[in-house]
Amino acid sequence: ILSLVQKKYEEYEIKTQPYVFIKASNGTYGMGIITATSGKEILNLNKKKRHKMKKIKEGIAINSVIIQEGVPTIDIFKSSSAEPLIYYIGDTPTCYLYRCNSRKDVYSSLNSTDCEFYDISQVVEGKILSLWSIVGKLAVLALAVEIKSFHL
Repeated sequence: ILSLVQKKYEEYEIKTQPYVFIKASNGTYGMGIITATSGKEILNLNKKKRHKMKKIKEGIAINSVIIQEGVPTIDIFKSSSAEPLIYYIGDTPTCYLYRCNSRKDVYSSLNSTDCEFYDISQVVEGKILSLWSIVGKLAVLALAVEIKSFHL
């Protein structure tokens, strides 16, 4: 995956190094997540990181993982790295939040200890909320296409 992403970075002249999140496929609760920038890094995980990938919340064993391309966070809210979250009921967005974490940089998973949530529906421009809503719907559509390709 990293080599495929690297080719795209070169094609689009992206100067940063690609990275991936390796996550427990049975939900993370902010646990069971590591990052890597190369296959070699994954093969040479230290004991602490290997242990981190054995269990998630309440001692539930990790049996499989997903690998997700890392995308640096571009949003800052209250001096913290932030990412927008949109909750839907059916096809209607019902809640717009920022997940923020002052202890994490733009390359880290913000879904971890010390993350905070802020209602941004009254803070962010309506045009931006509408754009995020469209992007959210496209993400759900892309997920549906991906799931269908696995014949689930």
